[in-house]
Amino acid sequence: MSSPLRHALLPLLLLAGAVSGCQPASPVRPAATPAEPATTMPAPVVRTPSPAAPRAPDTEPPEFSGMLDEHNAWRAEVGAPPLTWSSRAADAAQQWADQLQREGCAIRHNLDPVRRETYGENIYGYWQTRPYADYRREARFVTDSWAAEKADYDASSNRCLAPPGGTCGHYTQLVWSRSREVGCGRAHCARGEVWVCEYAPRGNYVGVRPFALTAGTVPATAADAQAPEPAYSATATPADLPSTP
Repeated sequence: MSSPLRHALLPLLLLAGAVSGCQPASPVRPAATPAEPATTMPAPVVRTPSPAAPRAPDTEPPEFSGMLDEHNAWRAEVGAPPLTWSSRAADAAQQWADQLQREGCAIRHNLDPVRRETYGENIYGYWQTRPYADYRREARFVTDSWAAEKADYDASSNRCLAPPGGTCGHYTQLVWSRSREVGCGRAHCARGEVWVCEYAPRGNYVGVRPFALTAGTVPATAADAQAPEPAYSATATPADLPSTP
């Protein structure tokens, strides 16, 4: 081959080599990965929430032993359902008893309007002319002192026939058929003691009988919540004079 022709073919050979060197190489297939063995997914665990433990009923404290039984014995006489002990009502009663203790065991009702909408209230006081320690009265005696007002209450007319200065309000609250709970407190002073019981729902509404004349039923009258002020003052019991409130 002549020199001019050789020089003319050399660029073509170089170009062809360059073009062939730019083509992509055949793809390399990765080695096959062994498939993982199939696994069975466990079924989802559905956890049923444990039922809430039933609320334990409030228990009458030992120092008030007999209060519930005596209340419910008087209520059973007129067909009113039994009361249960309420620690919340007992706290309210104890707070007021403590306040009366700070006043020398004065006997007066808590007139706070919010409390009056929530609780009916019975108070008992006992005094002596000389100092004494501890308590001289028991829960059953206190309850029976309130229930003694039954003698002056005329159920047929829903009227209190007590002489001037007397009341039937302790008794009517004690047997009020729509009340369901009671809680009590007490406090001791140098010459006396004071007992307070709070009832929920409250009783002693004007125009509402405390219980139905037919045992085992509730009064067929307006709902308590729609009734006005208490029918009876339910003033405290000035028990065991000569000391006076």
